[in-house]
Amino acid sequence: MKSGSLNEIETKEMYWEMENQSTLNIEYFRKFAKDHQDVELFGLARTTSTTLFSRFGRAAVDIESIAEELNVTKRTLQRRLLRNGWPFTKIRDICRLSVAFELLLNTSRSIDSISLHLGFKDRTSFTIAFKRWTGIPPYRFRKLNQLC
Repeated sequence: MKSGSLNEIETKEMYWEMENQSTLNIEYFRKFAKDHQDVELFGLARTTSTTLFSRFGRAAVDIESIAEELNVTKRTLQRRLLRNGWPFTKIRDICRLSVAFELLLNTSRSIDSISLHLGFKDRTSFTIAFKRWTGIPPYRFRKLNQLC
């Protein structure tokens, strides 16, 4: 399938909704996490996300490291991803959020440990990013899901 397929377009729309979600809705987050597991990215976007997932917890997830692993320059990776409407930061954010949901919902790992696993320099950076994505900090997300 070529870029711009229905699944890829739906994923972009879900990401936009996620970025613009202003009220807490646990079912929305659960649906996003489940739907994202079934999302199909194509071409370089898929390769990039696969590479990111394989590196969480074991290697750097910055664009330079990913480009090096894919044997392209940083600029070439940026340009090719943007050509298909997928900035590297969006792909990395979606991958990070997907793994964060999984770890927060299904493990008792500390938020500090999850932060480092996802390639954040510290808990504060992860908390800021998670709050930007979902509107709530990770500890509250975990606690609310324990209540449901």
